[in-house]
Amino acid sequence: MKSNKLLASWLIGLVMFLNGCGAKIEKMVIPEIGFSMTIPQGWKLTPESEKRGLTYAISDFHDPTNSDYNWGSVSIDSLAIRDYRQGMKVIGIKSLTEYVENRIGISRALGSLGEKLFGTRQSLPHILSKVSLNIDGFEAIEVVAEFPDTEPPCITFFTFIKKDNEVIEVMFQSLKNDFAKYEATFRKSIESIKIKRE
Repeated sequence: MKSNKLLASWLIGLVMFLNGCGAKIEKMVIPEIGFSMTIPQGWKLTPESEKRGLTYAISDFHDPTNSDYNWGSVSIDSLAIRDYRQGMKVIGIKSLTEYVENRIGISRALGSLGEKLFGTRQSLPHILSKVSLNIDGFEAIEVVAEFPDTEPPCITFFTFIKKDNEVIEVMFQSLKNDFAKYEATFRKSIESIKIKRE
């Protein structure tokens, strides 16, 4: 009798564990690019994706308690260098480092241009860290940037992953005051990334 109660309580515990007593961990799967990643625990997926020009933008996932500021997305872009005068003919391929430097440069240029055009201070990224990584066997660069002039200030955690002649950009954003709370979960999501080889 005692062993039956012990077995029953063990089975109930197992069922509760398998059903997940805490917040459900969701997985983002993007078959078009062979990509999967678990999103931070408690965050929700927005099941929308759209094709935009040469990039495939997938948006987004968010913290339902503050989705305006604590959110993320995955997108894909080409590393091709195209000549607009020759009908978008590919004339070369950027390295991942060139792509990331260009991406950061564009953000800074747009911020400066906005300030000149509109006379208001635009948020320029302040790079807190930039490191090279290996994500599931693919070359990657992680950039953590603060946008101190936004109201309220935010921190953006980028991971750029080179896959063939494309780059997969995984981005998380949080309020500056929330970043310490989320940084470990952002890194855990990045560590969960799986990318299918063609």
